[in-house]
Amino acid sequence: MIIAPANGPVKPALSRTARPIVQNLGPGTLYLNNSSQNVVASGIKMEPMAVYEFPTSLVEGAGELWFEADGDVCDVRVLNVG
Repeated sequence: MIIAPANGPVKPALSRTARPIVQNLGPGTLYLNNSSQNVVASGIKMEPMAVYEFPTSLVEGAGELWFEADGDVCDVRVLNVG
């Protein structure tokens, strides 16, 4: 999935019963938040080429993950494991 700064916050398709694994292939910096508000300002910074695994509890039920690119576009790989 390509996320550009001009897109604003983006909500990827995630399984509510799986552990999401996210890799930011860059070149931009990706931010993650559980709300679509102020993702870059208050979200978790995901450096290029880093891989992050999140617990199922983060997305099950009404949980949400929102991504936003900063500086340049981000090529994001999202896997639902489990």
